[in-house]
Amino acid sequence: MAKKSESSSQVINLHSLYAGFAVCGILLALLAMVMPPAVAALFLGSFGLFENLTVLLYVLAFVLVAKILWQRNHAALQPWKANEKWVLLAALAIVLAGEELQWLLPWIYADTYHDFHFYSLSGLVDVSRGAIPEDASLKVVAAIAGIRLSAVMLAIYGLLGLIYYREKIMGARAYLKNYTVRYAVVFVLFLILSALMRFGIIPGSAIFEDCLEMLAAGAFAASVFRESTI
Repeated sequence: MAKKSESSSQVINLHSLYAGFAVCGILLALLAMVMPPAVAALFLGSFGLFENLTVLLYVLAFVLVAKILWQRNHAALQPWKANEKWVLLAALAIVLAGEELQWLLPWIYADTYHDFHFYSLSGLVDVSRGAIPEDASLKVVAAIAGIRLSAVMLAIYGLLGLIYYREKIMGARAYLKNYTVRYAVVFVLFLILSALMRFGIIPGSAIFEDCLEMLAAGAFAASVFRESTI
């Protein structure tokens, strides 16, 4: 009974911590919008507070997953199925952190990276939205065509899935009571909103795009932490 009470208290504390983190992030974004550009630069851009915290949160999530995998396999080697979820979470954390860091290509190729048509996944998506550059290589054209085709196929697949599983989706409210799932939903929602802002589909400033990415990273880390305590 005491253990259940302790676990419940931990959930409430984490929930409050993330809520406070989100509120502070949004308030800072609002303040940055009315601050002089020199001050706003502290929050915005590749070396701004929001992006730095985003990377740190994804790294923190990766370290937590790595620790869990080590503890699970230290005594005896666990089968792949038992570790599949954690390996996928670790891979996702690396990809998301890599995207924020632009895979370090702007720094590795500091003199030549402007010659690249893209140097991150989001950069490739940006290119795919416009006309294909005349001097694009066959690999670039193939990658852009692949992303466009994948986006169309995923949209069709998602629509068919919503129709086919509509009864199960409507009956899934109880599942959303799980705090881990709530954080995962928040993570996906904030990423979608930041992507819509990035592409100009919904209005929003760059400072809010960075803020939403940071809040998504916080939700991802919270989701991993919650899953590790269940």
